[in-house]
Amino acid sequence: MLTEEDKEKYQFILKSNMTNLQLDIEFPYKQMYEEVEPFFDNFISHNEHKTTKLSTIMLYGTDVYHTTPSKARESGKIANWTTMADMCPITKEFFNEVWPQKKHRKIKWLLFYPGGTIESHNDSNEGMLGDGVFFSLNHPQGCEIYYDNELVPWKPGQCRMFDFSKYHHGKNNSNKKRLHILTSYHSEDHLSKSASDDFINLVIRSYEKQGYDYKVKKM
Repeated sequence: MLTEEDKEKYQFILKSNMTNLQLDIEFPYKQMYEEVEPFFDNFISHNEHKTTKLSTIMLYGTDVYHTTPSKARESGKIANWTTMADMCPITKEFFNEVWPQKKHRKIKWLLFYPGGTIESHNDSNEGMLGDGVFFSLNHPQGCEIYYDNELVPWKPGQCRMFDFSKYHHGKNNSNKKRLHILTSYHSEDHLSKSASDDFINLVIRSYEKQGYDYKVKKM
C-alpha cells in the first residue's frame, strides 16, 4: 500500500520541471525489435510537426493507421489492441503483463530513418512528466533528440518518461534506422487513481536511484 508520503513524492516528481526521467525497468528490446522489423514496409509517414523520414504504426489504438489524434477521434472507435498486436506477441505481452500502467491512450512504434528530422515543437500544455513514455528498441550513435535544447542520452533498452510541454527536436545523423515505442497518456491518468501503485513505485524508485532529492525542483 502506498503511504501519503509516497503519493506526495510522486506528485513532486511529476511536477518537478524535469524534461525526462529514465525509468528503472527492463524489457526485451532486442526481441521486440526483431518481431516488428518484418513489418517496416507497412509503416506510414508520421506527418505531424514537419517531420521528415519518420514513420509509424499503431500497436494500441483505434486502427493500425489511425496514428494521429484527429484520425482516432474521427473514427468514433474505442482504442484497443490492433492487428499488429497479433504479429508482435512479445511486445503485447510486455505491456499486458509487465508494464505497470495499464490504462493506455495509444501505443505506437516510431521509425526514424537516416537523415530524418523532427522540427522543434511541443505536444502538451500540461507541464508535467508522464504525457508520454518512450522505449528504445535501438538507438544508433549519431541519432540525436533534444528536449529544452538538452541532448537526451539515449541507449538501447532504456525507458524514459517525458514532459511533452517541453520543446523538442531531433535529427538522425546515423546511417541506421532508429526504432522506439511511444505510449501516450492523458495527464489526468497519472494524477488519478488509474496510476497503479506499481507504476507510482517505479517512478519513485527511478527518481531516487538517479540521486535526485525532494528539496528543490529542477529548473
